[in-house]
Amino acid sequence: MSEANSNSANASAVGTSAKLMPSGYSSFLIRRAMPDDIEAIAHVEIAAAEAEGRLAPLDFSWLELCDVWHKRMLSGKFEVLVAVQGTNLLGFIGIIAPRNRDGFIQAIYVDPKYFRRGIGSALLAQAELIFARNRCPRVVLYVEPLNHNGQRFYRRAGYHYINKNFRHLNIWVKEISSC
Repeated sequence: MSEANSNSANASAVGTSAKLMPSGYSSFLIRRAMPDDIEAIAHVEIAAAEAEGRLAPLDFSWLELCDVWHKRMLSGKFEVLVAVQGTNLLGFIGIIAPRNRDGFIQAIYVDPKYFRRGIGSALLAQAELIFARNRCPRVVLYVEPLNHNGQRFYRRAGYHYINKNFRHLNIWVKEISSC
């Protein structure tokens, strides 16, 4: 546990360092995604999307998702954080955090084999530190209307549905001052 405490003290918002996160099961590391992570990110998104409630299946193949995340990472607009344990990518979050404007969570997915181990909460907490550092007044995200587990997760994290939709997706927000 001393390693976890020293790493946590050295990386408050996943700057250039990684952050070791203890969970009820074992420790995992949160760090910025690298190009070598793209294939695993696409795999996790597909596996998690199949497990969530969706009105329609994910419209991307694994190869298309690899291309999408590659372009997002190269764009300079997205920050992608990953949770890893050894060589296993457990989950990720992709965000847009413009200075002094609303932040946006593009995606947060955890491999279903690792649900309910604090990984999603840890990823979200690290993303919220980035939003706060960039002075985003609030965070916006879209949730599938049938994704009841996701809605429960966001509600517990302080997000609320604002009775608006983007296409068929419910829009949820959180004031950053409550992060």
